[in-house]
Amino acid sequence: MLKFIKSSLLLLFIFNVTACSYSPTALKITYSSFAEEVAEELKEPIDLSSSQSTMIDDYANELLQWHRQNKLPEYAKSFAQFAMIVQQDTISLPQLKTILKQLDGMPHFDQANHLTEKMLIVAKTLTTEQIKQLEQSLNNSHQQDVLATNNKNFTTEVTSNVKGMFRFIGIQLNDSQLAMVKKEAKNIHNTHPYQIQATKQWNQQFVNLLKQPHRPDFDTHFKRLWATKDHNLKGKGDQLEQQNTAIMAVLIRKLIMRFEDNQRNHLSKQLSSISTTFNEMAYE
Repeated sequence: MLKFIKSSLLLLFIFNVTACSYSPTALKITYSSFAEEVAEELKEPIDLSSSQSTMIDDYANELLQWHRQNKLPEYAKSFAQFAMIVQQDTISLPQLKTILKQLDGMPHFDQANHLTEKMLIVAKTLTTEQIKQLEQSLNNSHQQDVLATNNKNFTTEVTSNVKGMFRFIGIQLNDSQLAMVKKEAKNIHNTHPYQIQATKQWNQQFVNLLKQPHRPDFDTHFKRLWATKDHNLKGKGDQLEQQNTAIMAVLIRKLIMRFEDNQRNHLSKQLSSISTTFNEMAYE
């Protein structure tokens, strides 16, 4: 199933999309093919019929159109606000937290649950063999996630992500700045185990539902699960994730306050450019 792009790290959505360095042209080109990539990820684990494949293509195109019209203007506003506060002598932590909260969960596809009718039709037409293929793919992904988590140092992972995030917009962190990031990264809670467990439970519920397409409440449960596939943390895991957003805001603020003038000016310029690009893309 679709691996929805998400992170509490500011800009990581764009970083994942372009997978290189930022430029307005690269972002526009990559975004224009986003619907195709979404559709391909949804189709990948299953041998679909032509009608099922067409339904998924239609869903992905509608999703991207909704995202372009409804979310890009919001992102543009948030990045413009961020560009302004970066230039302040003392960066306001409450303002930064507000911006991060606005961007947290990008690309916010969960807010487009009203578009799930075509996916509901596909779900109801899946054969026993197709459901087996999906279940096997989900199990394989779960095992890969467990192995990846066991083989990673979380603090190193966070430090690398922050370094790459700023490198993406053309800012090379110096040794002192990297040392500060590594120190602050130790305060961030490792929610990977919670996420892995929550995803496993979601997968089981989803597959079990697909095996019962004739149950009276199938539509209701499908839409509920579809809306929560990217936000399925509960209890302590969800609490820690919310704390991480606040901790990340503190980390980013401390880092930017240590920036040299040329770094801060470049950051503001790039954030403004991203804002402008999102605005342009929203009306193309």
